[in-house]
Amino acid sequence: MNALKSVKTLAAALIGGLILVAGPGQPIPEARAQQADTGELTVEEIVFVPPGGGAPRDRIGAGTRGSGGGTLLRLMAPASGGVSAISSPRLYWWLSEPYSGEMEIVVRRDGTNQPLLAMTETVSLKDGLNSIDLADMGMRLSATKVYHWSVALKDARVKALNLVEFRKPGSPLGDGSAIARAKQLAAQGYWYDAYALIAETPGMEKARDALHAQVGINLPQ
Repeated sequence: MNALKSVKTLAAALIGGLILVAGPGQPIPEARAQQADTGELTVEEIVFVPPGGGAPRDRIGAGTRGSGGGTLLRLMAPASGGVSAISSPRLYWWLSEPYSGEMEIVVRRDGTNQPLLAMTETVSLKDGLNSIDLADMGMRLSATKVYHWSVALKDARVKALNLVEFRKPGSPLGDGSAIARAKQLAAQGYWYDAYALIAETPGMEKARDALHAQVGINLPQ
């Protein structure tokens, strides 16, 4: 499958951005909303509570800058990784400047050397948020297993690594507004799903910035 069908760029100041090539994707209510009523949202309403249990994790170097102080690449997850309520989450990263050249994305299970996904493509990306949807790649994570995922911009000589884990929810997740679903997902520790919902919903930039602050993601102004 052509990887460009699943790589998406979002401008830093305008959620929605540019889709390089539209892919069909897998509709997932918690993480695929395109428009929602944000109501009277305040940043305090969505609070991320790190999940308990699971395998012990070390802090990962989720943000790196290219040689010579060039492009900053930051994977959008806590330094100790994150959890998803779905087996094929969307994974986000952030670029400080536009990038054109070879990009490599690798996903492998912790403790193994054999990648489950190893994708190298020539891409043209704008600065700001970018993402890849594992559903578009036909990839599903096994429950309770920890996976390493990395993004490398080869021409910029920069690479970043983080962790993702799929944990099945103990109870059904709600179908309310974008605010209600994001609050519920964040409160239950489902970082990747809460973040995807907020990133995909116009008008929730303040909530996105609040999540960044809660887990120590500091992006240059």
